[in-house]
Amino acid sequence: MSFLALNALGTLPQWLTLAGLIGLGVALRGGQIGPALGYLRDANATLERENVELKKQLAEQVATNAALKARTDLEPLQSALIAQIASHEERAQGRFDRTCTLLDLVAQRLGPEHSESRG
Repeated sequence: MSFLALNALGTLPQWLTLAGLIGLGVALRGGQIGPALGYLRDANATLERENVELKKQLAEQVATNAALKARTDLEPLQSALIAQIASHEERAQGRFDRTCTLLDLVAQRLGPEHSESRG
């Protein structure tokens, strides 16, 4: 029985020979167990190159967009214009108030009889 078990399992030199052949096959294929792994490795390398390229393009586009937005953004111009308009309105209101005060003083100086004589 033990003789049959030893023959069924093989001998150590037979196992070493099998392991050597498997190792030699792996070494000859460049570490690729099958063609599918080689294709996957090539595809990964291609995708990594494209990823780097696309990231570089994205960075360039972001910089271009920022430059274009800085040149065409009207918000700073609009805020300055609105500030000037508000300042103009405040000055116009001040002139109107001073004009009304001056006309009031003239009317008081002329007195009520002047407005009755003209009417």
